[in-house]
Amino acid sequence: ALRNKTAELLCGMGLQEILTNSIVNSKYYPERTDLVKMINSLSSELDVMRPSMLEGGLEVIQYNCNRKSQDLALYEYGNTYSQHDSKYVQESKLAIWITGNMQATSWNQKAQPANIFHLKGIIINLLNYGGIKNIAVAYSDDGSITWKWKNQPLCTATQVTAKRLKEFDVKQDVYFAEINWDLWVKAVAAGKIKY
Repeated sequence: ALRNKTAELLCGMGLQEILTNSIVNSKYYPERTDLVKMINSLSSELDVMRPSMLEGGLEVIQYNCNRKSQDLALYEYGNTYSQHDSKYVQESKLAIWITGNMQATSWNQKAQPANIFHLKGIIINLLNYGGIKNIAVAYSDDGSITWKWKNQPLCTATQVTAKRLKEFDVKQDVYFAEINWDLWVKAVAAGKIKY
């Protein structure tokens, strides 16, 4: 129920849901040693389970930008996978991507390009909607923002690096947030809503 209501809220803010493949290309993660590799991979391009939601969304953005659809606000529910000490870890995530203009040019205002503050506003709306209390917010030198609940990372919002964008041949700024959905559900359940 929370997932459906959150999806409705995101749609109300102008975001569109996407569904991407949870099997991805290992070339996106040359430095990672915790990848879950496929024994019977479908192809040489699809050989690991995704450790992050970011890359699937960048593929969608690349596809749309190549077809002149550059103003995008997307979200996706999905799982990420990793392995630590021979144990497999699966985590539920809610990912959000924004790029291009958040507001198109009209007779009374100029276009408003997406920025980290648009993304921050989306996250704050979700936090308020969920009634999540006692959040600690940390700002990094690279401009990323992390929200913590009970000293655990609940959500991180950041601008995708130019190097990462170049790998996907995306020529415009992209802002990305990843929410730890399992922790989010606990945080919502712990909040007492007063009315």
